[in-house]
Amino acid sequence: MLYILKAVANPSDTGALSTAISTKAFGLSAKDIVEMKLDQARWDVLVDRFEEFREIWHSRGVYPMVMTLFSRFDIPKNLLSLKGGERGLTNLRHLAELLCQEERQEPGPERLIKWLSQRIQEPNDRAEEQQLRLESDENLVKIMSYHKSKGLEFPILFLPYIHRLAPKTKTGELKKYYDRQRGSYVCHIARPPGGEGAKKRLEEYLSTLYQCLKDRKSGQEDSSCCLPNIPENHRDDAERALAIEEQKMAEIVRLGYVAFTRAKYKIYFYLPERALPEFIRVPVDDTNGDAALEIKDRRFERLVEEKFVRVVSPRAKCREWKDISVGRADRKVQGPFAISKVTRSPLAPWSWRRLSFTSLSHSIKEDVPSPVLEVSLAHLDNAPLGSGEEPSAFTFPKGPRAGQCIHSLLEEMDFNWPVEKVEEKAKEVLLRYGLDNIWYKVLSEMALGTVSAPLGRGITLKGLDPKWISKEMEFSMDFDPRYLEGLGVDGLEEMKEGVLKGFMDLVFRHRDEFYIVDYKSNWFGPGPEAYSKEAMLEAMDEHNYWLQAAIYVKALEKFLNRIKGEAGLEYKVAGAYYLFIRSLGLEDEGSGNGVVFVSTDELKERFPNLVGN
Repeated sequence: MLYILKAVANPSDTGALSTAISTKAFGLSAKDIVEMKLDQARWDVLVDRFEEFREIWHSRGVYPMVMTLFSRFDIPKNLLSLKGGERGLTNLRHLAELLCQEERQEPGPERLIKWLSQRIQEPNDRAEEQQLRLESDENLVKIMSYHKSKGLEFPILFLPYIHRLAPKTKTGELKKYYDRQRGSYVCHIARPPGGEGAKKRLEEYLSTLYQCLKDRKSGQEDSSCCLPNIPENHRDDAERALAIEEQKMAEIVRLGYVAFTRAKYKIYFYLPERALPEFIRVPVDDTNGDAALEIKDRRFERLVEEKFVRVVSPRAKCREWKDISVGRADRKVQGPFAISKVTRSPLAPWSWRRLSFTSLSHSIKEDVPSPVLEVSLAHLDNAPLGSGEEPSAFTFPKGPRAGQCIHSLLEEMDFNWPVEKVEEKAKEVLLRYGLDNIWYKVLSEMALGTVSAPLGRGITLKGLDPKWISKEMEFSMDFDPRYLEGLGVDGLEEMKEGVLKGFMDLVFRHRDEFYIVDYKSNWFGPGPEAYSKEAMLEAMDEHNYWLQAAIYVKALEKFLNRIKGEAGLEYKVAGAYYLFIRSLGLEDEGSGNGVVFVSTDELKERFPNLVGN
């Protein structure tokens, strides 16, 4: 992570950039890196990408930057292909969250890099936030000790080792107990005199006395227990031994109480069958204040009969456990996600800047959560199917990862592939993005519906000439801040010139006109009626998609104007299609059929400074 941060902070540093891409996360061999450095064009593309990441870092924060970098370079796929890759990926994501949290106190790349370097050189093993956790991306499982779980609550709790619960004693540690009369801890030290014979007799004395005292305390004293025959000092030793054992049991009870009271809905734990009735006890107070335990009238058998406790044989098959069904638990955004927009430290004016639609869009918005918070809220919507829900385009996961998954399939598939090949590619893409394989049919159906949907003017994506299709077309154009005058974009007052960068999902030519396509995976509601024409136009307004279309049209026009002189041809950009994939192909009368077309003429009216000149 440190190497990546250094490369993003200074992409022109060849050494830092080479070090970053040589890590396992990027999946490049030494030969790949050497060839890239020898090919100046390829190396320049790499530098440009890292400069884009730097702009995201400056404008939105470190967490969105890291997630964008992960997506662009397939970091999850590269790591998951390695042994121990899941752990490595989890560690990197956790580090990104820690950096996001620290960014509130130490804004700016240089300060954040310095902070991470210090943590690596001087680790604080006791700091909980520095202990990397094991987790899956979607269905999160938290593993922690009984002590650290205090004050927390979990919907479903598994206690696989509760039967091994016992106080830990370090090797060589003196046994101690709390003496109520003295009001302090007392160490129990026994030094039997007289060699092995005396030691053996003492052990017999202590064993007998210990059992007698235990029986007396439980009210089951045997008359054959001859206490007077045991020396008084040995009796004291036995009393201390019993006190130690009692206090050990009290500690076990306290830990057990903490463990069992963490669950909200259900607990699963394992115990030997013979130990079950003795394990379930109810604590009661006595007049002496001792932590006594007794089995209440409500016997274990009665608990089983009333279905308070369910006993499952260890030989039971997993399919017999299908009754575990809990609805979505309420989740709150907290910690490193809920941060404010990163403020730039006082520096020289930004007279030259590298911009993108994302940074411009967030600069225009007012009174909304920070970009980092928006990303995290969208991610939290990626929930598994609820009870009774059927897999469909409307129940397909929401959030950035799901959107990237859909985009990747449409980018990598041939628009004329048969269903079987699309489904095979869908499974591969789902695995790459950590989504459940249950969605492969839904994902492939959405992709096939997208390429088959009539877009008007006799156009379908699968009917296009492949030689006139460009997927993920990257652009970088010179940018004049006057293009956006009157739009309320922050920070343009310092800017004199710059570069505007981005990627267009699809560019194609049809009848001597060029069109732009942008795929949208927005979720409007649980059914086709939610995807009306009005709802799509509202999304266009809310997310500034009109501005995005204008930027894309401007970039494509500049590119075509540059090459038309070379080819001696005239080209025209007709406009941009926005395809709302979840509703494409719907025949419901209330739906808008998922297609919004924005003509170049309309964009000239909306953005005369940008498209009109």
